[in-house]
Amino acid sequence: MILIPVLRELERTRPGARYFCLDNVVFRRRELIDHAGLRGPEGLVPSIWRRFAPEHWSAITEFLRDNAIQVVVNLRDEELETDRRYLDYREWLARSRPEVAFWDLYDAPSRAEQQLPSVEKAVRVLRREGIALGAVDSSWLRGFAPPCGPSEQAEEGSTVGLFVGASQHLKRWPADFWVELAGQLATVRGSVRYQVLAGLGEDERLLAQRVDRDVRALGLTSELVQGEDFLSFTRRLCTLDLLVSNDSAAVHIAAAAAVPTCAIYLASHAGVWGPCGETTLALRGAPGRGCAHMKPAVGSCHFYYTGWCPYPCRRAVTPRQVVDELAGVGLWPGPARTSAS
Repeated sequence: MILIPVLRELERTRPGARYFCLDNVVFRRRELIDHAGLRGPEGLVPSIWRRFAPEHWSAITEFLRDNAIQVVVNLRDEELETDRRYLDYREWLARSRPEVAFWDLYDAPSRAEQQLPSVEKAVRVLRREGIALGAVDSSWLRGFAPPCGPSEQAEEGSTVGLFVGASQHLKRWPADFWVELAGQLATVRGSVRYQVLAGLGEDERLLAQRVDRDVRALGLTSELVQGEDFLSFTRRLCTLDLLVSNDSAAVHIAAAAAVPTCAIYLASHAGVWGPCGETTLALRGAPGRGCAHMKPAVGSCHFYYTGWCPYPCRRAVTPRQVVDELAGVGLWPGPARTSAS
């Protein structure tokens, strides 16, 4: 999702290049690839490439050989004291297949350069290796959803999506903050319809159900959205007047559609994983910025998958801060949507 604009520019610059991408639901939806103006990858790389575990080295090598791959581009940026398996594989393969080149972030001039948005990291790696990419356009999903009719807009007022889930619980805002935010946004704007959007996990669905129930208890209009397929979910996000979300794929979908988007970053780095575009706002609390357990270049927490952390950052970004920051950059309140761009 994040790298689609980079791939568009890569195809423009190297129209005959064959490339493979890590398996992702976006690449399995031809409608999205066509809308992006992409030819698309020739194939999808198995998920075992994400970690380069030694038991998978032979399978990875076989994939490289069978598909005549000459260059491996790795944009994962793990701290080497935590995980150096990719570099170990790179060194191991060089002994038997020195003709395979590796382009990655570990050859960057400094770690400071790596604390950049992930899109900018990718562009710099490719440019460093001689691919003259131009400027990337982050709003590749603009106009994807069908426009609403005027009568429907007048009836619905402003539609605000609250994506309350996230793949890891350390990335989730607490339920009471979502409810408080709904009340404050409605006070500022007046007629608001909320869509409480659930993630895929059972705990994410339970959280969304609780938020939807409590928003309704405030006397506000709310719709619980769960279990949609990826394409329907994408179209829904494209029709919102505003999305407020935890760090998740929803942020990047909405941003790519030029939907006003506020992303909340707790145990991840907004500067690395935040959305791109003029209609986006990424917020990160002081505890996350100053936490000794954050991996700066990677953009995530050492306890990201363990759940051990006491999680002080979860309440660092407040609903009032979200409302004030949105108003400060002109994303809310604003005029109701009148047409699709």
